[in-house]
Amino acid sequence: NLYKRQVEEGKEGVELEIMMKVLMSKIDKRGGFPLNKTPMQLRAQIVDVYLSVGRPGECKFLRYDQFLWDPIFHSVDAAWYEPKTQDTKRCLYPPDPRSYECDFYHALGCYWIIDNGLFRNPAEADPSLKAAINFVFPHCHCARDSQVAQTLTAVLKELSPEALKKTTTSKGLRRGSNTQMAAHRQ
Repeated sequence: NLYKRQVEEGKEGVELEIMMKVLMSKIDKRGGFPLNKTPMQLRAQIVDVYLSVGRPGECKFLRYDQFLWDPIFHSVDAAWYEPKTQDTKRCLYPPDPRSYECDFYHALGCYWIIDNGLFRNPAEADPSLKAAINFVFPHCHCARDSQVAQTLTAVLKELSPEALKKTTTSKGLRRGSNTQMAAHRQ
């Protein structure tokens, strides 16, 4: 058990990599996941929020048509919209060679391949999904920011050990990102 091993090593929290590995193990066990909340989509959203140091509900605004390629860093440079400040900032997503569990490209690739993340049915009856064709997570686009955050919080709580469930929220992704940046300034 990944959680048990971490506790034995004297670590208090649960690393995001471990949580994402557990979420990836649910690929074949789709029971309980609505079509718009499949394991790989949820993982891609969580990784996106963590790497962008954004608020949990902001991942729904990520758009393919606002992706640029940065030839210097060999990475995607995406527009990150912050509704609270009505501002758009550029967000660079470098690859993570040490951990595929929280790598933006691995998460997005799994979402595209396993959960049909790139599939957009032109005959889709729902006009709101037609309007959201350029969004990375089109099913989330019609939801309120707080609903997206609640969904991510529910997933993170489910992946947390019993002792941490009460204090686990999707806001912790942003706090954890800031802590990592402060600890590893390179």
